[in-house]
Amino acid sequence: MQLPMGMAFGNWDFPTPELRDLTFEIDIRGNMDRQPGRYLQLYEGSISGIHFYFGLQTDISRPDYGGQGHGLLFSRWETRDSADARPARNGWIENAGHEDDFVGVRVLMPWSTGKYRCTLAVVDEDPSGVWYEFGVIDRIKGGSYSAGSLRFPTAQISSHGGTWTEVYSSARSEADVPETELRILSVSANNKTLRPRKCRVCYGDFSRSDAYVDSGTLILRSGHNVVRMHGAKHYDMDA
Repeated sequence: MQLPMGMAFGNWDFPTPELRDLTFEIDIRGNMDRQPGRYLQLYEGSISGIHFYFGLQTDISRPDYGGQGHGLLFSRWETRDSADARPARNGWIENAGHEDDFVGVRVLMPWSTGKYRCTLAVVDEDPSGVWYEFGVIDRIKGGSYSAGSLRFPTAQISSHGGTWTEVYSSARSEADVPETELRILSVSANNKTLRPRKCRVCYGDFSRSDAYVDSGTLILRSGHNVVRMHGAKHYDMDA
């Protein structure tokens, strides 16, 4: 199995082409041990036409140190300038060219199974653009965390971004991946006034995965014990 490998995907269709902010209410279930490394990617799309993504990883990497454990990350492409990144306290910046030029912020966070609110919102502006911050609130234990913030030219998030799960380290086959389950209980934009109309689920090469929408919740399940019960499909989120 060639890593990284995407496991299950859901792509969102909001009623407007551009969004200003995003809020996710999520429920994480299954085995969330540090290894194998898995990425719960909440939204991949573009801001002002610049590719970005953000989410949670079970073993987040730090340059020159390797995997550090559970944490948060937020990356944007088309720059390697650290001036476009502000890490959180105790966090760090990564800028590299191994996935084309990008800069990102990372921080450790002891997340596990449970419910979380995750937000991407503008927190500052300067003559060169706007600063987006990725923040997480633990809905069960309390406490808030920030991955830090990144600068973009304008506050224009693309509507048709996607949520997905990935295995990226320490797995030689699908049998090595324990059950990974990400539930998107709700996703909204523009200060929670806007919700997606549709969600399209689909798959990559990872066969032991299942993705579907049930009562407005996107469910992404993958791992050695998962049997695919649902095909690629568009779901009406208003149904």
